Amino acid sequence: MKNSLHLFALAAALAAPIAAQGQCYNPNFGVSIGSGDDTVLAGQTLPFAFPFNGATYNMIYPCTNGFVYLSNTGSAAPTASLCCSGTTTSLLAATSPMISPWWSDLNCIAGQGDVKVDSNANGVTVTWDNAVEYGNTVQFDLQLQLLPSGQIIFFFGNTMQVRATAAKLTGMSPGAGSVLPTASNYSLAASAPFLVGNTNYQTFGTGGFNLAGKALSFLPTGPNQYLVQGLNCASSHTSYGNGCVKEFTSFYENFSTGGLHLAGSSMTMLNTGVGYAVLGGIATFMPPSATAATLALTDDSEALQALTIPFPYQGGVAASLAICSNGYVSVASGNGTGYTPVVTTMLANLQTAWYAWHDYNVTIAGSGQVKFEEIGTTAYITWDGVWDYGGASSASANTFQMQFDCASGNVSWVFVSQSGAGNGHLIGYSPGGASLDPGNMDISASLAASFSIQGRDNPPLTLSAAPVPALGASVVYTANNVVTGTILGAHVISFGGLTPGLDLAPLGAPGCQQLVNSAFGTSILVFGVPPTMSITINIPSASYVLGYDIFNQFTTLSPGLNALGLATSNGIRSNIQAF
Repeated sequence: MKNSLHLFALAAALAAPIAAQGQCYNPNFGVSIGSGDDTVLAGQTLPFAFPFNGATYNMIYPCTNGFVYLSNTGSAAPTASLCCSGTTTSLLAATSPMISPWWSDLNCIAGQGDVKVDSNANGVTVTWDNAVEYGNTVQFDLQLQLLPSGQIIFFFGNTMQVRATAAKLTGMSPGAGSVLPTASNYSLAASAPFLVGNTNYQTFGTGGFNLAGKALSFLPTGPNQYLVQGLNCASSHTSYGNGCVKEFTSFYENFSTGGLHLAGSSMTMLNTGVGYAVLGGIATFMPPSATAATLALTDDSEALQALTIPFPYQGGVAASLAICSNGYVSVASGNGTGYTPVVTTMLANLQTAWYAWHDYNVTIAGSGQVKFEEIGTTAYITWDGVWDYGGASSASANTFQMQFDCASGNVSWVFVSQSGAGNGHLIGYSPGGASLDPGNMDISASLAASFSIQGRDNPPLTLSAAPVPALGASVVYTANNVVTGTILGAHVISFGGLTPGLDLAPLGAPGCQQLVNSAFGTSILVFGVPPTMSITINIPSASYVLGYDIFNQFTTLSPGLNALGLATSNGIRSNIQAF
């Protein structure tokens, strides 16, 4: 089932201040400092010393014609509005340094458009909001960002275009008789960043303007040099964090060639009736007695061994065990006798099995053998000094044991010694049939606190979004893997940022995290039918949402899933840049 919400209902939340941090577009314009035609507006004090041309400046004087002057307290205020064209002659002759996103004969008509300044320690943004070319009515936004590092960013609204004959100039210069360099082609910066000096420019005439809807970054690489790059202003959805509740029936550690490091350790799966609790250090090695049977195994082979007492496991009872020479034991034949450990094969095998999978060869002269015996209710299967395939001496010997307690259904691995040679090792457990991949784990580290294996595979709640966000677009957020029995869901939206992951285990939802900042957001209840739920968010067409990040997470009320009856998804960061 789909639900729908218009983002205009949340517009008040979008008023939260966003500091300029070198983004394509800063949606927080700040305060108006004036309107007018051919007007140099009042000087604005910078909250930091802005470096340019080997000096620093603490003031700017914005002009309605699309540029700013750099200055300092105590210096004479620049007054030239430089109507009505952007020219290299005026750029080089200026008595104060100029930075010009789009210098032309612009008009900020009172009541329609103005110049606004957002100023804080992270950066200063000057926006020509709803400006027009003189004599024209098509409005656009033009923006300049000055960062404390000396980085300069120009952003050009998507409706910008050459509509009058007056020349336009994008660039900068210290002025005061600077030397004119070769003109730049800023449109190339998106694909091939290039270096320029502190006097650089491109002029635009009746041939058009090819930077609309784009942003340019001038990153200082020295006191008199910049790397010009086109910023990626594409809208995007980015997933972060992980969902819950994750339940897996399998576990494993896949060791690289010769990398097994479990010698001297043990691991036990305690049968809980609904899964297994896995602990370390409670099993001990039982050396094979003189009456232990040597199994009739060859290289890459399997022996079916009957049990005096049937072995109970999650999913059934085994009257015999299929023992592969390559280090794994199954409740029945059907898993093959492969010598290369492969995770996907283990997870797809037909029969429930316990693995210490490696390429062993009992047929090499001098190698030990695989032995079996029953003592009380426990069946012991021991690789007793068995050599790696290709081994040439006793240095290739490996000794480990699997113990199957037929009274409880518990299974233990006891690792005595490993050669460290041969191919890789795959240690773990997987029930019969297709199983979800829980991911490679560090068994040694996990055993320090124990871990659990469930009797069912339950993938985590996951959130996705499409299409990419844009002005006026309808974005569908879809939660997948919603468990049966879920009563309702909630789409949690935040405009104030993400959290580093608030652990919900103390509230009764272990493994679940809050990934959005609820102090700056809202929640929308979603009713639907598992295994999916979705909601449609309608993004306003107004440009004030450009540059915003919307942080999203989905949560479900699913009684019985855990003590809190709650599942949470991964987070989705939706960044709106597209017009």
